[in-house]
Amino acid sequence: MSVMLAAIAERHAPDSPMRAKLEAWAKENIPSVMKEGNETGDLLGAFNRYVGYLQVLVSQKEADRDLKEEACGIEANKKGVADALAAGNVRVALETRVFFLIKTQRYRNMQHPDIRKLVELALLAGDTGVFVRLGRAFAEQPRIVGPEDMQVDKLKFVLVQWWLRGPQGQLGLCRLTDEALTEWCNLALGRVDLTLDKVRKTRQRLRLVKGAKPWFNKVEKTSEGIFVSVDE
Repeated sequence: MSVMLAAIAERHAPDSPMRAKLEAWAKENIPSVMKEGNETGDLLGAFNRYVGYLQVLVSQKEADRDLKEEACGIEANKKGVADALAAGNVRVALETRVFFLIKTQRYRNMQHPDIRKLVELALLAGDTGVFVRLGRAFAEQPRIVGPEDMQVDKLKFVLVQWWLRGPQGQLGLCRLTDEALTEWCNLALGRVDLTLDKVRKTRQRLRLVKGAKPWFNKVEKTSEGIFVSVDE
């Protein structure tokens, strides 16, 4: 457990909302892991399976966050932040990021760590203009309210959303070989042009962690849907 908490702490800042959620989720599930280990007589095996599951979960949550930020256009805003940092002005860099973030409904929260930090820096610098600009920004309607407002690469969206669990709670894509994953994505998206290299590199860029073996390597489409299995 301490290993998993340390891994979460390494990847997320102390005031990160995601870190708090992941740590809480990890601690809440310890009793069920202990119960499984005691019932099977393999406590170490139960914890290893749990840690493996958490690693997949963390990778999926982080990929989901990054994909949403990309869809909001944050990548396009990085240059302004980088230029401000290059000029040695951390506050301007932070302000650039904050005013871009709050164009999206989900980030319009004064408790967001970036907004809180900007407020702290503005107070230290005696810059009251920041508060005026924040007030005007919050008075405007957010540009992005829901998924329908975001332009997302469909392949990335499918991989991230169904990595841990399918749309009806079935087996997640994390349990497929890359070859089977490529075939599944082509069938699910109605495409024939997705190559193994394309799907594998997309998964790697999203930093999605593979699930536990066995990995399913056979994909079949029927009138009832797409099914996966292990072909020995």
